[in-house]
Amino acid sequence: NLLNLLVHMQKPENILEVGTAIGASTLYMARALADNGGAGRITTIELVPERAAHAEANFKRAQLSERIQLLKGDAREILPTLTEVYDLIFLDAAKGQYDDFLEIAQRILRPGGLIVADNVLINGWVVNLDYPHRRKKTMVYRMKALLESFQERTDFQCSLIPLGDGVALLWKKENEHAL
Repeated sequence: NLLNLLVHMQKPENILEVGTAIGASTLYMARALADNGGAGRITTIELVPERAAHAEANFKRAQLSERIQLLKGDAREILPTLTEVYDLIFLDAAKGQYDDFLEIAQRILRPGGLIVADNVLINGWVVNLDYPHRRKKTMVYRMKALLESFQERTDFQCSLIPLGDGVALLWKKENEHAL
């Protein structure tokens, strides 16, 4: 519902989603685009072939396939090849790679655009650093450092919403004098 609301408010023409899964979030955004009456489109990236196939079937069933371009493969390889400029970028992929995704996303996001990063609190582990397995430590500490770095940014206005598992909103300032 938050994505649907943000798309209605932002009225983007070009959306990028990193991490399609089965396409639920994609469909929320596509429906909002349709409600806006515009010709907006979504480009979405999914690594896992089974999920991509499930997402394609969901897009077809919802009759929204014409608004959605599904790119299959590793976002770390696909993102650097994108040349379009996006109005809204939704990150919902490998949490330990958000820093890398954001580095590329800020390059292809238009001034005044919005980045929405989902699940940034990672089961609450980022807040209390109480993760269940040692192999999760790097991911949790990377996300914590990334969230802390948002406070130092001058090119983005950032906010963390404790909704669900945490959502970070990053609005790209239109000029250096923006608040």
